[in-house]
Formats: sequence, structure tokens, C-alpha cells
Amino acid sequence: MSTSKPEKTPKKLRFLSLAAPRWTVIGVIIVCIFVFSWLIQVMENSPKREEPEQQQEDIRFGLTEDQRQEIYKEIGAAERRASDEAFQQFPSDVMAQVDLDDELNEKYQDEIAEKHGISRESLWSIALEGVENNWPKK
Repeated sequence: MSTSKPEKTPKKLRFLSLAAPRWTVIGVIIVCIFVFSWLIQVMENSPKREEPEQQQEDIRFGLTEDQRQEIYKEIGAAERRASDEAFQQFPSDVMAQVDLDDELNEKYQDEIAEKHGISRESLWSIALEGVENNWPKK
């Protein structure tokens, strides 16, 4: 039996065989960096999706807030008109003024509700909303 030494691989081949796994890992890392940088560029340059509006318009009784504010102003104007007319009609009789003021307010509120196609209850809700939100009366 002869004892033979295991054959030595030449130095060049040893370098490649030991280095191959390192170069493979380095190559994979470089490819990953390239791919991720490319994806970032693509995502930055892609058209942006429009975000849905944060606040959708507040619609109540089939009316926007701007329309309800206008109705609130009309209610205030009608109340002033009723008070002025009642005072002109009965300048010295407070009880008659109050009665006529109530009657005219009812009439004018009915007109406003009919004009805007809403119920008296909706009109009252709009008036309450205006008071709660400090909407201007004029």
C-alpha cells in the first residue's frame, strides 16, 4: 500500500474555490442594491394617486352648509322684519306686538321653508345649527 499524499490544488484554483462563495454573496448584494434603487426611482416617478377628500361636503336636508347658512340669514331677516312690522303696527301695545310678531314669524318661516322645499322641522334644525355654530345672521 502506498501512501500517497492528497493532491494539492494549485494556488490559483484554491483562491477561486475559496473565494467563490464570497463573490456570490457580494454579487447578490450588489444586484439587490441595484434593484431596490431602481424600485425607489420608479415609485417616486409614478403618478400619484389622488387622495380622497378629507372632508366631504356636509349635506343635511338636501342642502350644503353654505345653503343652510343662507337660510339661517333669511330666518334672522324674517324675525327682524316681523318685529319691525309688529312695532310699527302697535307702537304702544306690547301684547299686541308680541301676538303680531308671532303670527308674522310663522308666516315668514312657512314662506322660507316652502321657498327651499324643506319642512318647518328642518327649518328649526337649521336655525339651531346656526346658533350652535355661531353663524352670522346678516
